[in-house]
Amino acid sequence: MQNSVSKRALWRTHLAEAQTELQRLKRELPTVEMIMAIPFLFQGKGFYRSLELKQNMTELLGLVNALRRQPLRRVCEIGTFKGGTLFIWCQLAAPDAQIISVDLPGGQFGGGYSEKSLPFFQSFRQPGQRLDCIRGSSHDAKIRDEFRRALGGAELDFLFIDGDHSYAGVKQDFEFYSQFVRRGGLIGFHDIYHRERQPDIEVHKFWSELKPGFLHEEFIEAGTERRKIGIGLLHKD
Repeated sequence: MQNSVSKRALWRTHLAEAQTELQRLKRELPTVEMIMAIPFLFQGKGFYRSLELKQNMTELLGLVNALRRQPLRRVCEIGTFKGGTLFIWCQLAAPDAQIISVDLPGGQFGGGYSEKSLPFFQSFRQPGQRLDCIRGSSHDAKIRDEFRRALGGAELDFLFIDGDHSYAGVKQDFEFYSQFVRRGGLIGFHDIYHRERQPDIEVHKFWSELKPGFLHEEFIEAGTERRKIGIGLLHKD
């Protein structure tokens, strides 16, 4: 019993320290370009030791610059992991925006934040923003209903798909969630670059089929020094 109480106290201490450190970084790195570096620079303790952003910085910067061209009032991310990109969406979005995260605990492709993550993620928000964290499979009917309720009949300005990386999985996410993106809105896909050593990642197959029918952009590292992951962006017409 005493050990359990001690663990809870330590968890709360680490949470408070992580929130304080995040606010410090936000004050010291106020521009959009600087804010992008925060998930890479953040260092916490225990459960909150890292935001672990699994992105290529050059590719992510390309996406961020594209997103800055239009206001983001409603954003949905499928696949959040430790919250690195979720943090960035909160900073890019409008001061009164709604951000929705859908993530599967224990997911095959790195998903799965626990309930301990929720208060930390809430500290990502700007003061007037709303963040809804939905824990479960994006393919599950109950989770989809929860998403609908959270969105409340509104439309998304930006949807970022980074959950199930199988061909069938990413296709399901696109076919269901893209219907909630407004005309002129944006849909992003992570891991569009074909990596032969990771055959389970099949996003490139669906992306290759999908992109000819849309105005689209691709952000793929041009150099050879850093790992190519690839981000695709569709403009919904």
